[in-house]
Amino acid sequence: FEVIPSPRPTITLSNGRILCTGDSTTLTAADSLSDYSWSNGDSTRSIVVTTSGTYSYTAMNIHGTLVQSNEVDIHVIPVPNPAIIAMPGLIACTGDTIRLAPAQNFASYKWSNGPTTRINEVTQSGTYRVVVVTPEGCVGQSESVTVTFNDLSNFTILGNTTPCKGSTQKYTIDRSDLESFQWSVTGGTIIGDSDKDNVTIRWLDSYLTGMITLQAEKDQCVGSASLQVLSQPEKPVISITGDTVMCAGEKTRLKAPDGYQSYLWSHGPTSQTVLVDQAGTYSVTVSDGDDCISVSDEVTITVYPPPSKPTISRSGDDLISTPAVSYIWKIDGTSIPGATGQTYTPVQSGLFSVTVTDSNGCSATSDQIDVTVGVETLPAYIEVFEMYPNPVSSVITLGVVSKSAVRSIQISNSAGQMVQELSIQTSNRNFTRKIDLTHRQPGVYFLSLVTDSGTLLRKFIVK
Repeated sequence: FEVIPSPRPTITLSNGRILCTGDSTTLTAADSLSDYSWSNGDSTRSIVVTTSGTYSYTAMNIHGTLVQSNEVDIHVIPVPNPAIIAMPGLIACTGDTIRLAPAQNFASYKWSNGPTTRINEVTQSGTYRVVVVTPEGCVGQSESVTVTFNDLSNFTILGNTTPCKGSTQKYTIDRSDLESFQWSVTGGTIIGDSDKDNVTIRWLDSYLTGMITLQAEKDQCVGSASLQVLSQPEKPVISITGDTVMCAGEKTRLKAPDGYQSYLWSHGPTSQTVLVDQAGTYSVTVSDGDDCISVSDEVTITVYPPPSKPTISRSGDDLISTPAVSYIWKIDGTSIPGATGQTYTPVQSGLFSVTVTDSNGCSATSDQIDVTVGVETLPAYIEVFEMYPNPVSSVITLGVVSKSAVRSIQISNSAGQMVQELSIQTSNRNFTRKIDLTHRQPGVYFLSLVTDSGTLLRKFIVK
């Protein structure tokens, strides 16, 4: 007969042959046996396994025969604790990128900031970690790593932004974690070191605006900051009322701006406004409440001397002035219309003078000369000329008998400006005319009777 060996008893597993660290599986022997003896020393039907190894048991069957089970291999996979590699490192500059990755490959990844790829590209400072899963399904977590991005765009230079000209000032920054420094300045001079976290600057006496610049480094990151400064007080600008070129006896007003504590003019006065009548250059020094001073640009005043007083000589009926550029003849202090030449022939008695102007525009007036033209005779072409009343308050009456055709009647003021003109019919040589002067200002006026043969000039007064 044939002997058929009995099959080996089996082992049942509750959780598979591959475990992760911390997990367990239960091995259970066949239930028809007794006197179990496991390879790990246990004698129960079921054992709990948490470590790697080969497991089997022996037991007695119902025939009293010792039987040996099959072997079961259990593998415990260590829970991963991946190390994170940072490329190029854990410290970078703002705007750069750091690449984080586990040192080994895994089946899957889950980073604390969201990505599920092996490589995590980060641009923000912070703490990062990754959860990984092995091909066997074991889950592990890395230690946290701290990433730092050095931001060198947010530091500020501290110090006086309105320093006095010529003053010495110290400037520093609002951060203490920077490592190297290089200061530069326009409008001033650095005193001492320029590679520290502070700098001392002497501002120039002439500066209006200045600029301080700092370039700083930390962990090979470079940043810069700048600070603009303005001189205090601002340079004053002199306002001028009048002319900068004038004649002797005239004055020009110079005024410094408002808002300063004190004023000192180059010729001595300490008022805000001065009147000047002498040639020269003028400037003003102002001071503010911090005892800072500032000096204006110079203003040049030119003063021309008056021309020599003109003299009047007589040649026959003519009055002749000494030479000048221009002339205005006057009778009894009133300008004679049209009398602007070097020579003038009086047509009526009175006190005559002449005001002359030179090439610089400066004027001088002669002494008066008394001229008598006899009885005011009429020219040959006028037979009758009556003008009344004189002085007049409203309407003046003019009666004329002329041998020559009368073209117009013109009325001029004492400055020689024609203020009214009346036309006359060509054939009208004998007429009486009333002229309304109600709207004329009181003063001296001249009436010119214009004919084909000449012009008759007479003075009248509006009262």
